[in-house]
Amino acid sequence: MSQKVSINLDGVPETLLIPLYCKAKASKEENPKINDQKAIEIVDSLDYDFSKFDNSKMSYYGIIARTIIFDRELKQFISENPSAIIVSIGCGFDTRFDRLDNGQIDWYNLDVAEVIEYRKVFFTSQNERVHSIGKSAWDFSWFDDIKNDENRPILFFVEGVLMYFTKDQVQQLLTETTKRFPNCYWLCEFMSKFSVDHASWHDTVPKVGQTFQWGISKGEEIEEMCPELKMKGYWNLAD
Repeated sequence: MSQKVSINLDGVPETLLIPLYCKAKASKEENPKINDQKAIEIVDSLDYDFSKFDNSKMSYYGIIARTIIFDRELKQFISENPSAIIVSIGCGFDTRFDRLDNGQIDWYNLDVAEVIEYRKVFFTSQNERVHSIGKSAWDFSWFDDIKNDENRPILFFVEGVLMYFTKDQVQQLLTETTKRFPNCYWLCEFMSKFSVDHASWHDTVPKVGQTFQWGISKGEEIEEMCPELKMKGYWNLAD
């Protein structure tokens, strides 16, 4: 047996292990709704006690649902904008490039430096269209790392991240990024205000010592926060 990789993440970065494990577990089902073989490989390689997430049905099915929605919507966007730039904010151990690459897109993985360093252990294949940025999403110097000299369509997507930050922080991220990249697109997961108010009920997040800070009651609240953005649609994971 090969030696397992020890991983040491604290705070919000540790939460990336929750979707990683749930996607790996879901991919092993007899009739899987998602297929993420890379997630299986990473989970099997890590020295980490994933058993604490085993009975977390709410997180498990929620992560399956959002993975299906994000994959579907990103695939549709890429089909309509085949030379687009895609930026995964708070990428964690996301594996979507391998599933969605059309041979033309440029893909940026943005996360704090320690996460990007761990990614290098598991994502060893080199592709000149995949770029890694080891910075906080609120260190806006990462704007300069996005190369878009040809004014290509650009989409930012954020999954499993924004609920851990305050409304002011999220507003700043949306506003500053949209100001720098006008006419951009966003695909975001937002937590419901009810779930934030009852964060102690959550079946995985308290197990890594975290809680939720902010949520919304309706999608239109995002337009109020950042008037430059106009909502095209939204989905409820419960659907």
